[in-house]
Amino acid sequence: MASDDRIPPNPRMLIQALRSIGYSLEQAVADIIDNSISAKARNVLVRLVRTDERIDQVLVVDDGTGMSEHRLHEAMRFGADTEKSLDSLSKFGMGLKLASFSQATELTVATRSAGNISGRRWTVESISDDWRCDAVPRQDTSRLMKGPWGEVDLSRHGTVVAWSGLDRIRIGKGGLDATIKRLFDRLTLHLGLHFHRFLEDGRVHIWLDSQEADAHPNGVCIEVEALNPFSYERSGDTNYPRVFPLDLGELGELVMEAHIWPSNASQRSYKLDSAANRQGFYFYRNDRLIQAGGWNDIRDTEPHSSLARIAIDLPPTFDSYFSLDVQKSSIKAPPIFMTALRSAADGKKTKFSEYLKTAQATYRKHESTNPDNFPLVPVEGLPAYLRDNLRETLAPSEKHIRPVSFQWTDIEGGDFFEIDRDNRVIRLNRTYRNRVLGNRRPSAADAPLLKVLLFLLLRDDIDSERVSPKQRKWLDTCNRALTHAMKVLRTDDE
Repeated sequence: MASDDRIPPNPRMLIQALRSIGYSLEQAVADIIDNSISAKARNVLVRLVRTDERIDQVLVVDDGTGMSEHRLHEAMRFGADTEKSLDSLSKFGMGLKLASFSQATELTVATRSAGNISGRRWTVESISDDWRCDAVPRQDTSRLMKGPWGEVDLSRHGTVVAWSGLDRIRIGKGGLDATIKRLFDRLTLHLGLHFHRFLEDGRVHIWLDSQEADAHPNGVCIEVEALNPFSYERSGDTNYPRVFPLDLGELGELVMEAHIWPSNASQRSYKLDSAANRQGFYFYRNDRLIQAGGWNDIRDTEPHSSLARIAIDLPPTFDSYFSLDVQKSSIKAPPIFMTALRSAADGKKTKFSEYLKTAQATYRKHESTNPDNFPLVPVEGLPAYLRDNLRETLAPSEKHIRPVSFQWTDIEGGDFFEIDRDNRVIRLNRTYRNRVLGNRRPSAADAPLLKVLLFLLLRDDIDSERVSPKQRKWLDTCNRALTHAMKVLRTDDE
């Protein structure tokens, strides 16, 4: 009979699996900042270090309490057993490592506490070598702590987390400068939203900058502004917000604060990356926003509920029941939460279901007069008879529409199309025009079938205020597919 045995994991295979858990850059940075806030940091700097061709490093620097050498040693452990108070933002003892290796192949941590500095480094290779965590030479640690780090003073205490070997950040369309701008947009949105309570009351300041490798700092720094998803000046309905207590049986009571945004709101804190996708529950844990929208399977997301947002503060004592994903981006609620919602009512006996109907009615009331809600219809760049037919098909009985145009133009990088959302224009790469037309002569209204199909494919993306990483990936996939299709088309002259 076989005896019991210990079977340790294969470190080389395990680290590759852990690297694939699925953090976005902004989620990974936020996980590091959680540690900074738990360490009582007042200032945090996120720095992108660049060369002429790539982003070389990402650094997160804070002026928190720092760590002793022993505490740093434990913090580098996968599944760190450092003490966590109930008000800590840390949860699994894995965030530092998983967040870092989701983006990079090398993690270096340098820290100062009580006048002493220490440094440790993990690499994918050292982990594969039976979990070897290297000590960083003192002179390298001193150099890293010295900075300069802008608004963050590390002369007494603090920590630097450095990611190198960044193999998950791709340089996108427009080159390195455009990529950095997009990353800054994503970081300011995510950090401003998920840490908005800390930013609003001044408990922490978060800064972003981009610096040339081995060059003197340029002094240009962006402070992240709070994006409070409940920061309207006037409610969309005078009877809201309202408080709905939830009876969770033996767990106790959980309070929901239901809000209705005013229709036609233009603040960034409402629109975020997509107002429609940000409806629903906003779960907080120790003032840190975890889940920013979504209905947790109680209902579908649909435009008429876009004004409905519900704030819920989860006590840390509920951690075992409201499970948190590793990226700290969503909550899985227990069945009793779903059950309690069905009977939830406020002090005036208003049911939660009535709140949802009121939010939808508020949206519909102004929907017909809001120009942003007029239907999109392709117009310029199509034959007149087709324009008329499309208007009857896509916007029957509508007095007003938002026209969409098509233009053949030069597009850098070889993409088949690009979208100009501000002007509602779908631009087509003139390089492919002859292949599309075959033997037909170009005209202002040429290729109508292609243009209509592209409009139907891209209609939702034209309406997006901001492009999410998922949308961007989809658009890139569409462009690649169409450019590949062009390769099989030939004109008589080719």
